Amino acid sequence: MKLIHTADLHLDAECSSNYSADQAKIRRNELLKTFLRIIQYAEENAVGAILISGDLFDRKTVSKTAANAVYQAVIRHPEITFFYLRGNHDAKGFLELFSGIPDNLKLFTETWTTYPLGETGRIRVTGRELTGDRTDLYDTLALTPDAVNIVMLHAEVSETAKPGPESVNLRGFRNRFIDYLALGHYHAFRKEELDSRGVYVYPGCPEGRGFDESGEKGFVLLDIDEEERIVDSYFVPFALHVLHRIPVSVDGITNTLDVIGRVRNVLDGMKISDGDSAEVILEGSYDAEDELNTPLIEETLKDRFTVFKVKDKTRVRVDYDRYAMDLSLKGEFIRTVRAKDDLSEEEKAMIIRAGLAALRGEVDRE
Repeated sequence: MKLIHTADLHLDAECSSNYSADQAKIRRNELLKTFLRIIQYAEENAVGAILISGDLFDRKTVSKTAANAVYQAVIRHPEITFFYLRGNHDAKGFLELFSGIPDNLKLFTETWTTYPLGETGRIRVTGRELTGDRTDLYDTLALTPDAVNIVMLHAEVSETAKPGPESVNLRGFRNRFIDYLALGHYHAFRKEELDSRGVYVYPGCPEGRGFDESGEKGFVLLDIDEEERIVDSYFVPFALHVLHRIPVSVDGITNTLDVIGRVRNVLDGMKISDGDSAEVILEGSYDAEDELNTPLIEETLKDRFTVFKVKDKTRVRVDYDRYAMDLSLKGEFIRTVRAKDDLSEEEKAMIIRAGLAALRGEVDRE
C-alpha cells in the first residue's frame, strides 16, 4: 500500500515578507494548488491515504476559498483516506463550516486515537494533537507489536526536549513498536533512525514561502508491505517554484560588474527553473576604495526570477598603512575614524566606506 506524508502546507499564509501584494496573492494560490496537485498525484499513483501532520492552514481564520477547496477535494476522492492532525497554526473550527465530516477524513484529539488501514487492517495509524495536558503522552501510547505502526505528531523532537507546546523527547518513543513516526512542524525534509525498528520523518513544507524555507520541497511517499511489515519511504520533490538562498564570495573582486559576472556564473551552474526565486548572499571582503552596487546586481539579474534579492554580508577592509602619510582630506578622515576608541573595527570600516563614497560625490546605497 502507498501513502503520502505531508505537513506544514500553511494554506492562506500572508507570504508578504518577500513578495509584493500581487505576488503574495499568486503565491497563496500556488500553496493551495500544490495541495490539490498532491491529491492528484495520489489519485494517479494508487495512493491509498494521505497523512497531514499539522499546519494544513496558516491562520485561525480560514478563507472560504481554502476551506471549500480542502473539503471538496476530500469528498471528491472517497478512495483516498485523509488523516488530518492539527498543528499549532490550524483552525479548530474549520470543519464547522460544513454539514458533516466525510467518512474518508480521519481526525485526532488530545488523546491517542488509532485507525486501521489497508486490506488486512495490519497498518495502524495512531495520532494525538499536542494541546491540553500532556503528562501522559508517552505512557498512554499503546501499539500492537505485529502491526505496521504509523504514529502522527506535530512536534519539535530532540533527545533532550524541554517542556513546550510543540516539543517532545524522542527517547519516549523508542522501542514502542513504531515503524514510521510521521512528524510536522519542521519545514525541511529530515529522515532519521528512531530505533532498530523505525524512523522519524519530517516531510518539510511542500512549498517555500520565504528564503528561510529555501531548497527542494515536496512530500514523502511510503510504500508498505503489510505482510512482511516493511516500510520504505522516499522524498518526492514537488514544489511549483523553489526558493534558492545562494552564498557568493566577492573575494578578489574590485567592482560591481565583476561581481555580476561571478554571481551569473554561480547561477548558471545551478538547477534553477524560470519562476523560481533567489536570494544571493554576498560574502567575503573587499577594500573600502572598491565599489559594490547591490541594486545594480539585482536589476541586472532579476529577469528569470519571481523574486530576486541581493544581501550584502561582506566585510570592508581598510589598509590603514596606505593612508598613514596621506595629507589629503581622505587621509585625515581615515586616521580620525581609526583613532575612535568607542567604535568597533567593523563600525570603523563601514563609516570609512560611507565617507569615501561621499568624498567621491556618491550616495551610499546601503
